[in-house]
Amino acid sequence: MNRFPIPGVEVYKNPKNKFFVFQLHYSANPEKTDPSYRDAIKSAMPIQQYLQEFEIQWDSYAGMPVYPDFQRKFHGSTTSIDPVIGLPILRGWDFGLTPACVVAQYVDGQLRVIREFTAVNKGADQFSSEVLAQCRISYPQWSSNSKDWRDVIDPSGFGRKDTDMTTCAQVLGKKGIGCIPGPVTWESRRSAVEFFLCGLGKGGMKFQIALADCPTLVRGFEGGYRYDEKILDEEPNKLKPIKDEHSHPHDALQYICAMVRSWVKPRLARVPAPAYSWSQPASERIITKESQG
Repeated sequence: MNRFPIPGVEVYKNPKNKFFVFQLHYSANPEKTDPSYRDAIKSAMPIQQYLQEFEIQWDSYAGMPVYPDFQRKFHGSTTSIDPVIGLPILRGWDFGLTPACVVAQYVDGQLRVIREFTAVNKGADQFSSEVLAQCRISYPQWSSNSKDWRDVIDPSGFGRKDTDMTTCAQVLGKKGIGCIPGPVTWESRRSAVEFFLCGLGKGGMKFQIALADCPTLVRGFEGGYRYDEKILDEEPNKLKPIKDEHSHPHDALQYICAMVRSWVKPRLARVPAPAYSWSQPASERIITKESQG
């Protein structure tokens, strides 16, 4: 059974009473697919109320979400995202006892978030071995960690541990992974994600995420990755997200976004100097309203 038979309609079976449920989203109405409709409604109410009443997202979280511009309909893919052969695949790593790894690819100006890996109470060595094994199985065409992959890691992964003087970067390096340090500052990481979330390219949004393959990231985008309410009230200039199960994969994603954004060079359009003389060649003239009058 196709869970999403047409845009805006979701069909699933209630696991408790076994009833079939048809969930209707406002986007099923062609007259409401224009982004201006969404923006008008969204600006007229609190973000959490909007998510519940219009986006059918019932998760309740205290605090303000870090990325209120994320919209499942526009940024989410209801099917798995297959990487494009011939382009490198990107991995972002965050360490600690709840490590995370995010797999993505940058294709024609769009950042595609393909998959996430998370774990609890696993060190860098064990976690990375499991992730690399899954990557070899899922993406056999990208067989070389050094040539086919770009790995960006938590900058603290270059710091030595007190116990054995090794670093997480060294652990990955022994497995053929060349590690790139991610940015240290929080704002540069957050703004890198926003750059893709709010951007438009030739084919649509600059950010796309596989909903089913990145569940923790998606829950974080929809409010789980949030600021502490106390900080919002007391220290608005020291905003930092709450550290929980959502923060680790989002940190890994931020490293990827910051790395890719550093590759994207801004395009500067050449603007000719204004001219007001008719003595110039016709090909160089700039016609203004004043000159037309």
